[in-house]
Amino acid sequence: MKSPPPRLAKASSLVATKATAHTSRTAANPLSGIKAARMAEPAAYIWLYRNDHDWLTETTADMVRAVRVPPPRVDWDARDRQLADQVRKVALEMFETQAIRRIRLSQLYQRIPELKAKILRLDRMPLTRAAILAVVGQVRTG
Repeated sequence: MKSPPPRLAKASSLVATKATAHTSRTAANPLSGIKAARMAEPAAYIWLYRNDHDWLTETTADMVRAVRVPPPRVDWDARDRQLADQVRKVALEMFETQAIRRIRLSQLYQRIPELKAKILRLDRMPLTRAAILAVVGQVRTG
């Protein structure tokens, strides 16, 4: 039986070296996941990915995968009640303390910064829209 050509013998020793580096890293941190293994030994991971992809995917199949948690949904009703209360409270304060007869929307923006960001979503916040209309009058959105 012939021995493998030197090029293949060198490749198999490289595979062994890279696989050992990757395996020792993942064995030391079994709960770290694929990304952490890739970040800890980038050269070994890249080499294995390019040259022995089957072994790499087989080895990493049992590793912990990141669980994606969707962002929390917006509770538009609660946001609407809160913003409407703020608009009424600020308007009342402006009428009483500053004796302002006519409140402009820009004045509300100055005192309630998050209102400007939500003004284009008044279709989802009927209480806030009604509060603004009661205080300011006509509201032009976008």
